[in-house]
Amino acid sequence: MEELFNNILDKDEQIVKVFKPNKLKMFFSMFFKWFWCWIWFLLVLLLEVFVPGTDDGGNAVNTSWEAVAAFGVIIAVLIIINIICFVLEYKKTFYAYTNKRVVIRRGIIGVDYKSLDMSMIGAVTVNVTLLDKIVHKNTGTIVFGSMASPMQQNNFMFRFANITTPYEVYKEIKNVIDDFKNKSTTSVATTTKEARVKKVATKKAKSKEVVAEQKSEVTKQEAKASEGEVKKTRAKKTTKKDVE
Repeated sequence: MEELFNNILDKDEQIVKVFKPNKLKMFFSMFFKWFWCWIWFLLVLLLEVFVPGTDDGGNAVNTSWEAVAAFGVIIAVLIIINIICFVLEYKKTFYAYTNKRVVIRRGIIGVDYKSLDMSMIGAVTVNVTLLDKIVHKNTGTIVFGSMASPMQQNNFMFRFANITTPYEVYKEIKNVIDDFKNKSTTSVATTTKEARVKKVATKKAKSKEVVAEQKSEVTKQEAKASEGEVKKTRAKKTTKKDVE
């Protein structure tokens, strides 16, 4: 399953683990999303069957079984569409976490990827709902929060939904996040220390250059002074010879 994420990985990025949602829990979650839609259609169907209508003269009109059949067909079509969407989405839904980020792969017709860098994750929680308890498959949802995508009710941008053993997966991911942040902190500290050492070394090197330049200047001045003394001595000797 790791090969499904190869096209989005960086050069130094590695997949730690890939897993799929629980099929039964995912099916019931999708079903309850449409729950109120089913209730609406069933109410309309029941009203059509048991509450007779009236014509323009106020006379009772028998139930139109054609209308009932039409509602039945609509419900059947919606159920079939739901099942097809579920099969396609389940087939393409995978969750993964790497040494750098968490990744969600999903879609119905195409395939979409969503990812959240470890450095951006501010909080991780586990949600176990009543439906998880009813399904009784040890399922739950792990939610990731960040400054750009806070964990608000019904607005979970990054979540591993309907996974098995959510608490174990939570611990695994939390350890990877902590290791990543510790390495990042250590790397920053090391870089800062190296920068300071380099700065001190640069200052020392500049100081040595200044001292060397000063010594060189003193040496030049001493050489000039010595050369001047030699010239004066020669000039005196020449003057003495001329006098003699």
